[in-house]
Amino acid sequence: MTSPQELKHAYDIGRQLALSDHQEKVAFLGGIGQAGKWLLGMGHLGAKGSTAAKYLSAHHLGMPLGFGLLGAATAEEGQGMEGFAKGLAGGLVFNAAMPIGGFLGKKLLAPGFGGKNTFGLMKGMGFTDDAAKQMSASQALNKPLHAGTGSLSRQLEAGTASASKLHDLRTNFLTTIRGINRNLSPELKAQSKQIRNLLKNKNLTGPQQAELKKLYSQFTSELYKGGYSTGSGAARAMLKGTRFAKGLGTMAGGMGLGMAASHQVESMMDTHPASVFDARGGH
Repeated sequence: MTSPQELKHAYDIGRQLALSDHQEKVAFLGGIGQAGKWLLGMGHLGAKGSTAAKYLSAHHLGMPLGFGLLGAATAEEGQGMEGFAKGLAGGLVFNAAMPIGGFLGKKLLAPGFGGKNTFGLMKGMGFTDDAAKQMSASQALNKPLHAGTGSLSRQLEAGTASASKLHDLRTNFLTTIRGINRNLSPELKAQSKQIRNLLKNKNLTGPQQAELKKLYSQFTSELYKGGYSTGSGAARAMLKGTRFAKGLGTMAGGMGLGMAASHQVESMMDTHPASVFDARGGH
């Protein structure tokens, strides 16, 4: 007859085995999910701040490889390598054309919004001076995160932002906050202090950069909401419509020009005739 101690021992062994198996599955699926995001141009490979996270850019390497794998998977039998090459080239061109299309799209659908005229536009919609200052400051704080060819936002999330970019971010933050600091709520002032303390460190680690990105995004979001909530229903509706138009223009312009350019490049690389018949009329 099995004693209670033996039953408990057997239970503990089974529990540990089940727990180990579960952790292996979570780690395996988590790795697949991370690689999938990387091939879609999102996330990063490796630990935050690691060499892999720094040099294996999801946007510049992951997305073209994703295009290539999709091209190989959808190619005709025996044309997998050609499909991969065409997809890879298309992905590279897509990456180059997308920011241009996004810029043109938002300028077309929301001209002047997001630049130096933002404060005047918000005042014209009916917001007070203080509310317009808060919301335009939020946009000014967010602008460096998405300016240029290498997104600082993605670099902070991966923990790979350079010291010079962090210095520029700190300068922009202090300059922008100076004009609205006295009107901030106690909660926003506390968040602002946390961000300033992190930006004082010239050698932020990968996890610290990710924490900075999280705090920074929370701060700018709350700053914008604070000004937005004080406006009338009509003013909020006008501003929401303008922001929607800007987002739509950025997305449609970026995707449209990116896909058009990538398809053009892929069609130029096509070595097979459009017809199933050859030049002599045969198959």
